[in-house]
Order: sequence, then structure tokens, then C-alpha cells
Amino acid sequence: MAARVTYYATALPRTATTTTDYSVAKVTTSFLPSANKTYAILWSAVLDGNDINYSQKVRLQNTTASATLAEEIMDPRNVTIATSTTSAGGLALYTAPASPVSQTLQMQFATSNAAMSCGIQEAKIFVIELIDGVDIWDFSVAEQTTTSATYGP
Repeated sequence: MAARVTYYATALPRTATTTTDYSVAKVTTSFLPSANKTYAILWSAVLDGNDINYSQKVRLQNTTASATLAEEIMDPRNVTIATSTTSAGGLALYTAPASPVSQTLQMQFATSNAAMSCGIQEAKIFVIELIDGVDIWDFSVAEQTTTSATYGP
């Protein structure tokens, strides 16, 4: 079996901002994909905020394609402590075209209001080439609801 191709970048120390746009990049990675290959992009971070009236925002941005691959907007939950933390992240898929160019991914963050400082730490981006015939993947972006009060198939 061929070796699995991976790329990653991390930025562990805490950084804070009061900007309301996504002009602050916490971590950046670039990779040159192989033609017609699919890549799993896993990203995660710990966010903090100090005001329950405003939101913390983080997104995974493909700056090469000017495309937002994922975005989370969260509100601090606990006013009894100085800073409330929450985790963010997820999985995105990227399929390279027949003639790929280098892709640059950034985890960018902001606050919904400059009155609140938004912090981010332990930011990580991992890019893993999926192997045809070995890795199995599927996804759905449709919303699903239930009235069931129990878990089960």
C-alpha cells in the first residue's frame, strides 16, 4: 500500500483579538494536492470569550479559492468565571481538480463585537489524503429532526 500523504500545522499558545472581521489568522498550512484526489481536513481549536452578550467566531478558510469550508459561531456560556472556553472544529472534504494548484488553508477567528475579547488556543489543521478503495467516506448536509426521546437506529 502506498504511504499516506498528510500535512498539518499547529499553533498552541493563546492569541486574542477584538476585531470583528476574519482578518486574524491563527494557523496556516499549504499543500499541493494530487490530481483528482480527495482530502479530509480536520480542524480544531479552543475558543474563549469574556462576555455572554457577544459571540466568538472561527472559520476554516481556503484562501486560495476564497472559500469558507466551515464556520462556527458560539456564545460564552458561563458568566461566573472570568473566561468561558469552548471547543470548535470539524471535518471538511476537498477534492482536487485534474490540474491542481497549491492550496492554502487558514483558521481565522474574530468576535461579534469589539467590546469582547475573543481568544483562541490549541489550533490545529490536519490534511489527510484519502486512499481510493481503502478509505470510505460520505457526508450529508441536510438537516434532520426527530421527535424521539431515545437514541437508536
